Amino acid sequence: SSTTSPTSSGINAEYGDYNERRAMVELATQNTWIKCSSWEGQQNTWTPTRQALEALQEEARLKYQEPNLVAKLVCGADLLESFNVPGLWKWDDIEKILGNHGLLVARREGSNPDKFIFKHDLCFKHQNNIRIVYDPINNDVSSTVLRTLASRKCSLRFLTPDAVCDYITEKKLYSSNSEQ
Repeated sequence: SSTTSPTSSGINAEYGDYNERRAMVELATQNTWIKCSSWEGQQNTWTPTRQALEALQEEARLKYQEPNLVAKLVCGADLLESFNVPGLWKWDDIEKILGNHGLLVARREGSNPDKFIFKHDLCFKHQNNIRIVYDPINNDVSSTVLRTLASRKCSLRFLTPDAVCDYITEKKLYSSNSEQ
């Protein structure tokens, strides 16, 4: 089983309302092995990734009665490379995420996660806890790309499930007329 956790509305107004994002995640993951957790969205403010990962891990350990279960962070290479953005991450949080959990990293256009891991001290130290997904084709679909396309009235068909496309259209999300 896998869990996805939309962040609270407090992180970035561009992301939109938490309840809208959660509804889209639930639509996208219906009838799959991926479940949507409401833990992060129920927090009053933005929750650091490390704290959210630890809470989701504890939730899963209790649910599945697996005391040694380890939650991994699934992310794009752009998030991995954000470890170098000054002031964005606490060094201790990176250490704990990499050391106690690990990453599953999807490549992104223009990124070189292997090179980044080699050059970043903590990533290099914990490189055995980082797995890179090597897709046979480039897949740069991300929530940022979907929001951008929707705001420009481009089709999202084949990029996200039809139920999500319909929801975005029906709610007029990410359009110039929406209140984002």
